[in-house]
Amino acid sequence: QLVASLEGDSNLQVVETPSFQNLVALLNTASGPLADLNVRKAVAKAFDTQGVVAALGGSVAAAKGVIPQGLIGYSDSLTGTGLDIEGATALLAKSGYGPGGTPLTITATYVAGDTDEQLVTTSLKSELAKLNITLDVQALQWQAQWDQAKSSDVAKRQDVFIMYWWPDYAAPYSWFISLFHTEETPNFNLAYYSNKALDEQIDGIQALTATNRDAAAAEYVTMQQTLIDDAVVVVPYVQNYQRVIQASVGGFVDDPAYANVVFAYDLTPGP
Repeated sequence: QLVASLEGDSNLQVVETPSFQNLVALLNTASGPLADLNVRKAVAKAFDTQGVVAALGGSVAAAKGVIPQGLIGYSDSLTGTGLDIEGATALLAKSGYGPGGTPLTITATYVAGDTDEQLVTTSLKSELAKLNITLDVQALQWQAQWDQAKSSDVAKRQDVFIMYWWPDYAAPYSWFISLFHTEETPNFNLAYYSNKALDEQIDGIQALTATNRDAAAAEYVTMQQTLIDDAVVVVPYVQNYQRVIQASVGGFVDDPAYANVVFAYDLTPGP
Protein backbone atom coordinates (compact mmCIF):
# COMPACT_ATOMS: atom_id res chain seq x y z
CA GLN A 1 0.00 0.00 0.00
CA LEU A 2 2.86 2.36 0.82
CA VAL A 3 4.57 1.64 -2.51
CA ALA A 4 1.31 2.14 -4.40
CA SER A 5 0.84 5.52 -2.74
CA LEU A 6 4.25 6.67 -4.02
CA GLU A 7 3.94 5.47 -7.62
CA GLY A 8 2.17 8.65 -8.73
CA ASP A 9 4.79 11.00 -7.29
CA SER A 10 6.71 12.60 -10.17
CA ASN A 11 9.73 13.14 -7.92
CA LEU A 12 10.09 9.42 -7.34
CA GLN A 13 10.42 6.19 -9.29
CA VAL A 14 9.39 2.75 -8.09
CA VAL A 15 11.55 -0.18 -9.17
CA GLU A 16 10.14 -3.69 -8.68
CA THR A 17 12.29 -6.78 -9.27
CA PRO A 18 11.59 -10.50 -8.67
CA SER A 19 13.96 -11.85 -6.05
CA PHE A 20 15.54 -15.23 -5.39
CA GLN A 21 14.08 -15.25 -1.86
CA ASN A 22 11.03 -17.36 -1.15
CA LEU A 23 8.97 -18.42 1.82
CA VAL A 24 9.08 -22.13 2.63
CA ALA A 25 6.70 -24.07 4.84
CA LEU A 26 8.46 -27.30 5.78
CA LEU A 27 6.13 -30.15 6.72
CA ASN A 28 7.24 -32.63 9.38
CA THR A 29 7.66 -35.90 7.50
CA ALA A 30 9.09 -37.88 10.43
CA SER A 31 6.85 -37.50 13.48
CA GLY A 32 3.44 -36.32 14.61
CA PRO A 33 0.27 -36.28 12.50
CA LEU A 34 2.09 -35.15 9.34
CA ALA A 35 4.22 -38.30 9.28
CA ASP A 36 1.11 -39.76 7.63
CA LEU A 37 1.50 -38.97 3.93
CA ASN A 38 -2.25 -38.57 3.43
CA VAL A 39 -2.44 -35.99 6.22
CA ARG A 40 0.64 -34.18 4.97
CA LYS A 41 -0.70 -33.98 1.42
CA ALA A 42 -4.01 -32.71 2.77
CA VAL A 43 -2.31 -29.96 4.75
CA ALA A 44 -0.32 -28.98 1.67
CA LYS A 45 -3.60 -28.65 -0.24
CA ALA A 46 -4.94 -26.30 2.46
CA PHE A 47 -2.43 -23.57 1.65
CA ASP A 48 -4.28 -20.83 -0.25
CA THR A 49 -1.16 -19.55 -1.98
CA GLN A 50 -3.07 -17.56 -4.60
CA GLY A 51 -5.14 -15.88 -1.90
CA VAL A 52 -2.01 -14.94 0.05
CA VAL A 53 -0.34 -13.53 -3.08
CA ALA A 54 -3.43 -11.46 -3.85
CA ALA A 55 -3.59 -10.15 -0.28
CA LEU A 56 0.07 -9.09 -0.32
CA GLY A 57 -0.25 -7.26 -3.63
CA GLY A 58 2.91 -6.60 -5.61
CA SER A 59 5.28 -7.40 -2.76
CA VAL A 60 5.23 -11.12 -3.60
CA ALA A 61 4.64 -13.37 -6.61
CA ALA A 62 3.19 -16.86 -6.91
CA ALA A 63 5.76 -19.65 -6.69
CA LYS A 64 6.08 -22.72 -8.89
CA GLY A 65 8.08 -25.32 -7.08
CA VAL A 66 11.04 -24.56 -4.85
CA ILE A 67 13.24 -22.76 -7.37
CA PRO A 68 12.45 -19.09 -8.11
CA GLN A 69 12.19 -17.85 -11.67
CA GLY A 70 15.54 -16.80 -13.10
CA LEU A 71 17.50 -19.73 -11.73
CA ILE A 72 18.32 -22.98 -13.51
CA GLY A 73 15.64 -25.58 -12.86
CA TYR A 74 12.71 -23.20 -12.59
CA SER A 75 9.63 -24.59 -14.32
CA ASP A 76 6.05 -23.35 -14.56
CA SER A 77 4.94 -26.87 -15.50
CA LEU A 78 5.22 -28.32 -11.99
CA THR A 79 1.95 -29.86 -10.79
CA GLY A 80 0.27 -30.68 -7.51
CA THR A 81 0.19 -27.32 -5.71
CA GLY A 82 -2.61 -24.92 -4.83
CA LEU A 83 -5.72 -24.79 -2.63
CA ASP A 84 -7.87 -27.91 -2.97
CA ILE A 85 -10.19 -28.48 0.00
CA GLU A 86 -12.13 -31.22 -1.77
CA GLY A 87 -8.95 -33.14 -2.53
CA ALA A 88 -7.70 -32.59 1.02
CA THR A 89 -10.97 -33.95 2.43
CA ALA A 90 -10.65 -37.12 0.36
CA LEU A 91 -7.06 -37.67 1.49
CA LEU A 92 -7.90 -37.17 5.16
CA ALA A 93 -10.79 -39.62 4.92
CA LYS A 94 -8.34 -42.36 3.94
CA SER A 95 -6.69 -41.98 7.34
CA GLY A 96 -9.87 -41.47 9.37
CA TYR A 97 -9.63 -37.70 9.69
CA GLY A 98 -11.34 -34.72 8.11
CA PRO A 99 -14.96 -33.55 8.42
CA GLY A 100 -16.85 -36.20 10.37
CA GLY A 101 -13.63 -37.98 11.29
CA THR A 102 -11.22 -37.78 14.21
CA PRO A 103 -10.21 -34.16 14.93
CA LEU A 104 -6.56 -33.20 14.61
CA THR A 105 -4.41 -30.47 16.11
CA ILE A 106 -1.13 -29.50 14.46
CA THR A 107 1.40 -26.76 15.24
CA ALA A 108 3.00 -24.16 13.00
CA THR A 109 5.85 -21.83 13.95
CA TYR A 110 6.98 -18.59 12.36
CA VAL A 111 9.15 -15.60 13.26
CA ALA A 112 7.33 -13.20 15.58
CA GLY A 113 6.73 -9.79 14.05
CA ASP A 114 6.72 -10.90 10.42
CA THR A 115 3.24 -9.83 9.29
CA ASP A 116 3.51 -11.63 5.94
CA GLU A 117 4.25 -14.96 7.64
CA GLN A 118 1.43 -14.21 10.08
CA LEU A 119 -0.94 -13.77 7.13
CA VAL A 120 0.09 -17.18 5.77
CA THR A 121 -0.62 -18.90 9.08
CA THR A 122 -3.92 -17.06 9.53
CA SER A 123 -5.04 -18.19 6.08
CA LEU A 124 -3.88 -21.76 6.72
CA LYS A 125 -5.67 -21.87 10.08
CA SER A 126 -8.92 -20.80 8.40
CA GLU A 127 -8.67 -23.42 5.64
CA LEU A 128 -7.66 -26.23 8.00
CA ALA A 129 -10.68 -25.49 10.21
CA LYS A 130 -12.85 -26.60 7.28
CA LEU A 131 -11.04 -29.95 7.46
CA ASN A 132 -11.61 -30.53 11.18
CA ILE A 133 -7.97 -29.62 11.87
CA THR A 134 -7.00 -27.06 14.50
CA LEU A 135 -3.81 -25.14 13.76
CA ASP A 136 -1.88 -24.06 16.85
CA VAL A 137 0.13 -21.08 15.60
CA GLN A 138 3.25 -20.10 17.55
CA ALA A 139 5.03 -16.81 16.85
CA LEU A 140 8.59 -17.15 18.15
CA GLN A 141 11.88 -15.32 18.00
CA TRP A 142 14.08 -16.95 15.35
CA GLN A 143 16.51 -18.63 17.73
CA ALA A 144 13.68 -20.07 19.81
CA GLN A 145 11.88 -21.29 16.69
CA TRP A 146 15.04 -22.91 15.34
CA ASP A 147 16.06 -24.45 18.69
CA GLN A 148 12.61 -25.98 19.13
CA ALA A 149 12.75 -27.45 15.64
CA LYS A 150 16.12 -29.06 16.35
CA SER A 151 15.07 -30.51 19.70
CA SER A 152 16.21 -34.08 20.32
CA ASP A 153 12.74 -34.67 21.77
CA VAL A 154 10.66 -35.17 18.64
CA ALA A 155 7.47 -34.48 20.62
CA LYS A 156 8.60 -30.86 21.01
CA ARG A 157 9.08 -30.33 17.27
CA GLN A 158 6.55 -28.43 15.20
CA ASP A 159 4.47 -29.84 12.36
CA VAL A 160 4.92 -26.85 10.03
CA PHE A 161 8.06 -24.70 10.07
CA ILE A 162 7.84 -21.40 8.18
CA MET A 163 10.88 -19.35 7.18
CA TYR A 164 12.52 -17.56 4.27
CA TRP A 165 15.27 -19.07 2.16
CA TRP A 166 17.59 -17.55 -0.40
CA PRO A 167 20.70 -18.92 -2.13
CA ASP A 168 24.21 -18.07 -1.03
CA TYR A 169 25.00 -17.74 -4.73
CA ALA A 170 22.70 -17.67 -7.73
CA ALA A 171 21.96 -21.38 -8.01
CA PRO A 172 19.24 -23.65 -6.60
CA TYR A 173 21.69 -26.09 -5.00
CA SER A 174 21.41 -24.20 -1.70
CA TRP A 175 17.76 -25.18 -1.20
CA PHE A 176 18.38 -28.86 -1.84
CA ILE A 177 21.59 -29.45 0.09
CA SER A 178 20.41 -27.40 3.08
CA LEU A 179 16.68 -28.11 3.30
CA PHE A 180 16.13 -31.55 1.77
CA HIS A 181 19.30 -33.64 2.02
CA THR A 182 19.26 -36.27 4.77
CA GLU A 183 20.67 -35.01 8.09
CA GLU A 184 21.44 -37.24 11.05
CA THR A 185 21.09 -34.23 13.35
CA PRO A 186 18.60 -31.59 12.15
CA ASN A 187 20.06 -28.28 11.05
CA PHE A 188 17.97 -26.71 8.27
CA ASN A 189 16.23 -29.85 7.03
CA LEU A 190 13.33 -29.08 9.34
CA ALA A 191 10.96 -31.28 7.38
CA TYR A 192 13.22 -34.11 8.70
CA TYR A 193 13.03 -35.58 5.21
CA SER A 194 15.17 -38.48 4.11
CA ASN A 195 15.13 -39.87 0.59
CA LYS A 196 18.23 -41.78 -0.55
CA ALA A 197 17.37 -41.40 -4.23
CA LEU A 198 17.00 -37.63 -3.84
CA ASP A 199 20.24 -37.51 -1.81
CA GLU A 200 22.07 -39.09 -4.75
CA GLN A 201 20.57 -36.57 -7.16
CA ILE A 202 21.59 -33.69 -4.88
CA ASP A 203 25.10 -35.07 -4.51
CA GLY A 204 25.53 -35.21 -8.27
CA ILE A 205 23.68 -32.11 -9.45
CA GLN A 206 26.56 -29.64 -9.29
CA ALA A 207 28.79 -31.79 -11.49
CA LEU A 208 25.90 -32.29 -13.89
CA THR A 209 25.28 -28.53 -13.96
CA ALA A 210 28.91 -27.95 -14.91
CA THR A 211 28.90 -30.54 -17.70
CA ASN A 212 25.36 -30.60 -19.09
CA ARG A 213 23.24 -27.62 -18.12
CA ASP A 214 20.10 -28.77 -19.93
CA ALA A 215 20.20 -32.16 -18.22
CA ALA A 216 20.75 -30.48 -14.87
CA ALA A 217 17.76 -28.19 -15.43
CA ALA A 218 15.57 -31.22 -16.17
CA GLU A 219 16.95 -33.02 -13.10
CA TYR A 220 16.08 -30.07 -10.88
CA VAL A 221 12.49 -30.18 -12.16
CA THR A 222 12.30 -33.89 -11.35
CA MET A 223 13.71 -33.24 -7.88
CA GLN A 224 11.12 -30.56 -7.21
CA GLN A 225 8.30 -32.83 -8.33
CA THR A 226 9.52 -35.45 -5.86
CA LEU A 227 9.18 -32.90 -3.06
CA ILE A 228 5.67 -32.03 -4.22
CA ASP A 229 4.64 -35.69 -4.51
CA ASP A 230 5.95 -36.41 -1.00
CA ALA A 231 4.41 -33.17 0.37
CA VAL A 232 7.69 -32.11 1.94
CA VAL A 233 7.38 -28.36 1.46
CA VAL A 234 4.91 -25.71 0.38
CA VAL A 235 6.23 -22.48 -1.13
CA PRO A 236 3.55 -19.80 -0.61
CA TYR A 237 5.37 -17.10 -2.58
CA VAL A 238 8.56 -15.50 -3.88
CA GLN A 239 9.35 -12.02 -2.63
CA ASN A 240 9.52 -9.04 -4.98
CA TYR A 241 12.02 -6.31 -4.22
CA GLN A 242 10.31 -2.91 -4.21
CA ARG A 243 12.58 0.14 -4.22
CA VAL A 244 11.62 3.80 -4.19
CA ILE A 245 14.33 6.18 -5.41
CA GLN A 246 14.59 9.75 -6.64
CA ALA A 247 13.30 10.21 -10.18
CA SER A 248 16.55 11.93 -11.13
CA VAL A 249 18.68 8.85 -10.36
CA GLY A 250 19.50 6.71 -13.38
CA GLY A 251 21.39 3.49 -13.96
CA PHE A 252 19.97 1.60 -11.00
CA VAL A 253 19.68 -2.17 -11.55
CA ASP A 254 18.33 -4.38 -8.77
CA ASP A 255 20.28 -7.63 -9.10
CA PRO A 256 18.67 -10.46 -7.05
CA ALA A 257 22.03 -12.25 -6.93
CA TYR A 258 23.31 -9.32 -4.81
CA ALA A 259 20.33 -8.77 -2.55
CA ASN A 260 20.02 -5.24 -1.14
CA VAL A 261 23.26 -4.07 -2.79
CA VAL A 262 23.39 -0.79 -4.71
CA PHE A 263 26.21 -0.62 -7.25
CA ALA A 264 26.78 3.08 -6.65
CA TYR A 265 29.35 3.58 -9.40
CA ASP A 266 26.79 2.59 -12.02
CA LEU A 267 24.35 5.28 -10.97
CA THR A 268 23.78 8.41 -13.00
CA PRO A 269 23.39 11.52 -10.83
CA GLY A 270 20.51 13.90 -11.30
CA PRO A 271 20.72 17.65 -11.67
